Amino acid sequence: FEMRSFASGVSKKHWRFDVQSLPDNHWISVSRGPPTEAIDALGGFRRTFAREMLMPDEIEIQLARPEVRFEFKQIIDLLPRDRREAYLAAAS
Repeated sequence: FEMRSFASGVSKKHWRFDVQSLPDNHWISVSRGPPTEAIDALGGFRRTFAREMLMPDEIEIQLARPEVRFEFKQIIDLLPRDRREAYLAAAS
């Protein structure tokens, strides 16, 4: 479903929110918006940005991009292939 963002009663038009249901009545929400509007009290999140400034047309392209469905992964799926055998050995 679609959501809108408001700040101090003003609609924030360059934001998009995608909400997906997960098993057992859990939900995940992903938001996209201008990097310059990200609130990051400690600064760690903004340091991960490839670019902090996007042109308005670049923002619109990103907002129009369909959201990828959430995909569950096992811990082993996150490990480098050369470390998986050692993980399986340690887990047994």
